[in-house]
Amino acid sequence: FDGIKLRCVVTDGTGKSVTSVEATYTLAKTLSITGQPESQSYTAGQKVTAKVTAEGSGLKYQWQYKLPTDKGWINWRGTGANTAETSYNFPASFDGIKLRCVVTDGTGKSVVSGEATYSLLKRDDWELPIM
Repeated sequence: FDGIKLRCVVTDGTGKSVTSVEATYTLAKTLSITGQPESQSYTAGQKVTAKVTAEGSGLKYQWQYKLPTDKGWINWRGTGANTAETSYNFPASFDGIKLRCVVTDGTGKSVVSGEATYSLLKRDDWELPIM
């Protein structure tokens, strides 16, 4: 019955009737993450993009990061920090950074995405061997 429209017709003893305003009822979707951010390698200065997909009503997003030296998660303030997709030009110093997204619905319930790790692709990693 998702999307059902209801109204009420009230009739008095003389047969006169009045009809209420129509109301639409929508099934609230359970909050869940349907697509996780993916780990990847990057070169220094490369624009890296992280995405999450979720279902629910009134969704809000907050990306968080943790560098290898950090003890806890820190709210991301880069471009797209409060959207389903964030991107940033990662410097070499971000090697090993982890990103995740906290998704909160309109009722205040939250779920946390899986962690994605971003590793610096060093020159030695991508050079072809000499034959």
